[in-house]
Amino acid sequence: MDEKKFSTLYVARLAVEEIFSLCKSTIDLSTPLSEELGVVPNAALTELTEVNNKLGAALNKSQKSELSGLIETNDKGRDGDLQEIFRTKNLYLRSRDAAKKKAAEELDYFLSPYKGVYKLPLDVESGVVSEMMAKYNASEALKAAATALGIDGIFTSLGTYNTGFDTLYKQRTVSAAARGASASSLRNKVVSAYMQFTTAIEQLATFVPTDALISLFFQLDEVRKQYHPLEGGEEKEDEKKS
Repeated sequence: MDEKKFSTLYVARLAVEEIFSLCKSTIDLSTPLSEELGVVPNAALTELTEVNNKLGAALNKSQKSELSGLIETNDKGRDGDLQEIFRTKNLYLRSRDAAKKKAAEELDYFLSPYKGVYKLPLDVESGVVSEMMAKYNASEALKAAATALGIDGIFTSLGTYNTGFDTLYKQRTVSAAARGASASSLRNKVVSAYMQFTTAIEQLATFVPTDALISLFFQLDEVRKQYHPLEGGEEKEDEKKS
């Protein structure tokens, strides 16, 4: 009897993304031969496919978050409001209308620390604008100056956009963390399913070999060899391997 054993691979030492890719390649190579595998190996292949698909969904960070479009809209909205506030204030600083010029000077003193705030990193900008709006809303003089220049509505809009951005940004951060946690929780299930399937293939190739099964065995072994250099960390006695 020619016993078939795959090259040793410590699957649990691979990064979770690499585990997904290893299993995806294994599934893609094995599925066309499903009719030749028999009941137990096919059940193992089905289980591996299901858990690996779940892992793939959890890892799919290339797919844009559904919140990203709304976040971008709110960011562009607040940046536009900020630029319009500064533009209008600067315009009235040169006004011949004494009342409007005085209102512009009032706002100029207040806004000077916030010049270029829209160029800051998104989450930093959110905090700075929140601070600015809190000071603005607490000052009747500033609100009166904005009204005099006809930009009180823009300040209100700015606050709305910034609050919307902050809420959505935090939601997306929590969602991303949840996806990461989900991937970690699936990792062991995928490793276990992979080991069960590869063990079944070893037994088939040993006890009921066919040309197609032997070919599949060597193809899967070549895939494993490609991932061997990617193993990380120190070897542990209880580490999963196959």
